[in-house]
Amino acid sequence: MGNHMEQSQPYTIQFTYEIVEDSIQFPLQADVTAIDGNAYFITNIRHAGKPNGSLIPPITLVKENGNWIHADSKKETVLSLIAGRAIDNHRQRSPSN
Repeated sequence: MGNHMEQSQPYTIQFTYEIVEDSIQFPLQADVTAIDGNAYFITNIRHAGKPNGSLIPPITLVKENGNWIHADSKKETVLSLIAGRAIDNHRQRSPSN
């Protein structure tokens, strides 16, 4: 078979989304599936500790020149940055990329 399907097993990341103006922090977690190249499909963005109940629609992130950006808009947002950092942390802990 030889294709790298085993690389695209989804895993869960955790991160804190902070609304600076209101000093509110939301502990979130999401499911991540690696897709082509440096792209990651992030789904089920939900409260940490909950199995489901998505709060934010799925997003696709790409790491480009060290920056985490949205695949569609090519923009970096707070969400892309914190989710991207969580992906980086996960990949450093389990270097099976």
